[in-house]
Amino acid sequence: MEDFDPKYTEKCSKITVFSLEKGFFSEFHESVKESCGDDWIERNFAKISGGKEKLRELLEHDASAGPILGTLEHVTPIFKGKDFSKALKKRFEGDRKLQEGNFQSARILLSQAIIKAPQGNAENERKFLAETIWKRSEALIGMEEGEKALQDMKYATEMGLQIKQSPEYFWRMAKCYILKYDLKARKNEQEQLKGPSEKLEITSTSSKGKFFIASRDINPGEDVICETPVAACLLPEFFGSHCLHCQVRLVAPIGCPECCSVAFCSQECQKVACSSYHRFECKYLDLLIGSGMSVLSFVALRLITESGTYEQAVESVKSILDTLCRHSEMRSGDDYLQRCLMSIFLLRILQKSGFFGRRTTESVEPTLKELHIAEIILHLLEALQFNAHEIYETLLGSQNSIVGSKVVYIGVAIYKKASLFNHDCFPAVARYFSGNKLRLTALRPIAAGNAVTENYGPVFTKQDGRQRQRNLRSRYWFHCECLSCRENWPKLEELSNKSRINCPSFKCEKFFSFPDHPEKKIKCSQCKSHISLLHNVTRVKEAEDLYRKGAEAMDV
Repeated sequence: MEDFDPKYTEKCSKITVFSLEKGFFSEFHESVKESCGDDWIERNFAKISGGKEKLRELLEHDASAGPILGTLEHVTPIFKGKDFSKALKKRFEGDRKLQEGNFQSARILLSQAIIKAPQGNAENERKFLAETIWKRSEALIGMEEGEKALQDMKYATEMGLQIKQSPEYFWRMAKCYILKYDLKARKNEQEQLKGPSEKLEITSTSSKGKFFIASRDINPGEDVICETPVAACLLPEFFGSHCLHCQVRLVAPIGCPECCSVAFCSQECQKVACSSYHRFECKYLDLLIGSGMSVLSFVALRLITESGTYEQAVESVKSILDTLCRHSEMRSGDDYLQRCLMSIFLLRILQKSGFFGRRTTESVEPTLKELHIAEIILHLLEALQFNAHEIYETLLGSQNSIVGSKVVYIGVAIYKKASLFNHDCFPAVARYFSGNKLRLTALRPIAAGNAVTENYGPVFTKQDGRQRQRNLRSRYWFHCECLSCRENWPKLEELSNKSRINCPSFKCEKFFSFPDHPEKKIKCSQCKSHISLLHNVTRVKEAEDLYRKGAEAMDV
């Protein structure tokens, strides 16, 4: 398998572990690498069999143990704590905007006050938070966000606000239900698919591994899968604008009881996160971000922390790793060094955060259970490189138009079923998200027995064959043999605006250039029939007209 650009491949692999430009981890890796020497890494370390043995060697080898232990001794809680004075200032500014009738600005400022406000058991803290949440419900009603306003009203009363007997409470409640009813009616217009379609089945080959094929014919527009992730992580730059847990865009955020770094869309998401993974990550979040670790490394950590215990982590992650490729045999010594060092760093976070319970020592040296978890993280860092999905949302253009819209990458997730779809540069399905819920929808007819494929990034309409092969080989370590690669299809900008027309004779595969006079009969050089292309030309024009109408309807 030809590697068009080995240096690019090495870079692509490295950034799935840590940033080359931000954070201290890159320097940490270089210091260990320099201490050990390239010769030892490739001749000795690379040949050690087994992840656990590699990890143990790094922790015990004289040249690597020093810089590793020296760095890990500095792992301490670093996070943004609550700040009552800042919360008070934001509430004052938000209250002023509310009186002016500027509901959007009021919502933002009051939300910032809620995130920064302490959430202790002190009566004055609970009263401040409850009153701020109540004020925000007024701003949300002004924005016609009835469902979110209702959530705030209920939350405020749960926090102890004595408001239920007032006329204002009943007026707001009535207004919220009216707005919520209108929203529910619109939501019910969309039928929801749960899980994979019954038209899918899993098959496997020695060259392609396990993948989905159609067990029955699938029509364009049919949903083939709708799946929630096993684990999902936001990019840190979206911690303030999207829910940490479900990745939906925030309207009325609530905060973590301990830190100001993250936000949640609802009490439900907050309770799930803070009772599982976030209780281990919370006080080390700024340290994790400051390390420069990749979002894939965050996902690897999240798969452990959301399990809650050693036993559950071992059991749940095993079922994921059993189905995912890791390409362990293709990795260099330095590639393993990077992933082993990240695994050891993340293990130290778990040790310090109490994931393993009360430890008898503050030593970095792991117990057998801890070393096992580090090995699992190592295997996850291998598998996630090839099997994770980017989560994105579409931001509309000016005046909420589809024209001028752009796709924004906000996070990464791992899905059990969706990871089994193979790549095609001319994909059979389109991928889109609601929060972190993934939906794949058929783009064209898929006959029973054919592979149901999606696209990993390089699509034939935008990149030529050599570009696609370079990207796929460097990022996913395989050579694509899809039809568009085998036939070297041109990019969209190189295509004619006139489609080719197929011969209407049964089973004839001949195609003709778009005719100037489709009503005239011609002789097909392949099937020798006398034919007219008028019917097929008419169908093409009808399809183009439907496309235009559909595009206009999307903008409306």
